[in-house]
Amino acid sequence: MEALADKRRAMSITVVKALVALVPACLLFSGSLVLFFRAKTVSSLMQLLGAASLVLVVLTHVTEALHLFPWMHWGLEHSVGHYVDFCSAVLGLSLFPIGYFPSCACKATSLTTTPSGRRAPGSAFSNALGNSLSGEGRSLFGSRPTIS
Repeated sequence: MEALADKRRAMSITVVKALVALVPACLLFSGSLVLFFRAKTVSSLMQLLGAASLVLVVLTHVTEALHLFPWMHWGLEHSVGHYVDFCSAVLGLSLFPIGYFPSCACKATSLTTTPSGRRAPGSAFSNALGNSLSGEGRSLFGSRPTIS
């Protein structure tokens, strides 16, 4: 009798963990979906597919905890459920960053340069850093040292 109660308690904890993990995965997916509908680019599509794969990872853990689809043999090493979980994790952890980082790089480039290719006015830190790197004006740490 105690073994059954321990098994149910462990199952309920696993379900709670999986449902808690579902919240950020769904937020990631919904943000990627909004981004994809705003700008239908290859990077936003890859980001969306990666986020969907991460949601699939969490859903496989929910179905494993609830013992749904027993024919998939959840938790066993060479089962269909294991490969669904593993492949979706690999896809999610590779496609999402591959889609996310190019969009960040494009945003950073568009924020720091004007259409004519000049550096756009930015924050005081980025201006000071840019000036110190290009040798113009004052550096980040005060006046620029001169070498005679």
